[in-house]
Amino acid sequence: MNNIFAEFICPIISKIRQSDPTINSIQFKEFYAEKSEIFVQFIKDVITEDIIYLLQQISSGYSIELNSEQAYKMRFVSIILGNEELFTKINENFPPDFNAENIDLYIQYIKTCYQFSQIIPNFDFSILLNGIAENFASIDLDKLISVPKPILYSIISNPNIKMESEDSLFDFIQKITQDVKTDDDSNFDDILFYEEIEFSLLSFSKLHEFFDNFDLNRITNGLWSKILPCIFQKKNERFSK
Repeated sequence: MNNIFAEFICPIISKIRQSDPTINSIQFKEFYAEKSEIFVQFIKDVITEDIIYLLQQISSGYSIELNSEQAYKMRFVSIILGNEELFTKINENFPPDFNAENIDLYIQYIKTCYQFSQIIPNFDFSILLNGIAENFASIDLDKLISVPKPILYSIISNPNIKMESEDSLFDFIQKITQDVKTDDDSNFDDILFYEEIEFSLLSFSKLHEFFDNFDLNRITNGLWSKILPCIFQKKNERFSK
């Protein structure tokens, strides 16, 4: 593709060429260094001949029409290219249809978003996070274990989250904070997860489990502000009996 057209369709390329105008190719798989083989196969499935043709049309300034399958592929491509405008247009015309059966697809979406958001930090993919949060109660949460912790936090702290119970959220947080950290998670503070728990809504057994296992020396002001009302509530319940 012509360099100017490539910069137009891909903000990532535009950003890189600002520092080195001589660059004439980019290996996107390098952003998935640990899973490059999986990423290469993923690209082969998504960037098909018809998608390449459509990208060429867009980069040349032409309008295009998509069917649902092409929109599915193009949504991934827009994330990989860091093209937020294309991503938004696709979502406007083909709104994400989230359900428990396509959770694997959405997890792949947000993982891809996360990888490339490190290059285009302002890329807005909140529409995907909202879909996960709004259906949190119906998701097999084990499928979310592999999602980077910063993304999990964005889901758990989402104001639209709907969960089965505070106990189920507590169990999930216990599980993800006890897992071995990956490189993506190394700088993430797990305390932030606990600050999202409404401790006054926890069952007595879960509250007991928290105090039994949590290192109280790690309590932050934010966490203490959630725990303190719970202590007063339990105290009042005791004296009211």
